[in-house]
Amino acid sequence: MNQNAKSKPQPAPHPSSARSIPIALVLVPLLAVLLTFIFWSDLWFGGGLIGGDLYTYFFPQKTFFVDQLRQGEFPLWNNLAGHGYPLVAESQTGVFYPPHLFYLFLDANSAYNAVQLSHYILAFIFFWMYARTVGLSAWGATLASLVYTYTWFPARLCLEWAIIGGAWLPLA
Repeated sequence: MNQNAKSKPQPAPHPSSARSIPIALVLVPLLAVLLTFIFWSDLWFGGGLIGGDLYTYFFPQKTFFVDQLRQGEFPLWNNLAGHGYPLVAESQTGVFYPPHLFYLFLDANSAYNAVQLSHYILAFIFFWMYARTVGLSAWGATLASLVYTYTWFPARLCLEWAIIGGAWLPLA
């Protein structure tokens, strides 16, 4: 038998590596919430994003969506813009998007902020997970997540669709 064919014994895993997973499950989300609070404190206190068509077009759609739900109606059609359009087909409103359940319990501005903040938090957590899978250390993954989540162009230009899409991108 060839000695090269013999398998070498693998070193035992470092004892702290088993503990690092539960610690990461707590610390990474806490860090994501803290950093989102630091970078977007105005959203936590009722402010809003500024830029693009947000307040002139998209926010009124969401307000209409909330008003219809509160009246006990499912908003299939919005007749307040032009000759109307199918609200369920308007992707920016996201009628069937699960995080928009916030709109059932909060006023439109608070729900909008909660959706945005939750996506920043998810983006940080998901990118941290991605960075770890490609071999970065915990500190490297944290720095990469910080850069990805809080310095990319959609975050600064307040492009809602890009913020929401960017949160899910690391899982692709």
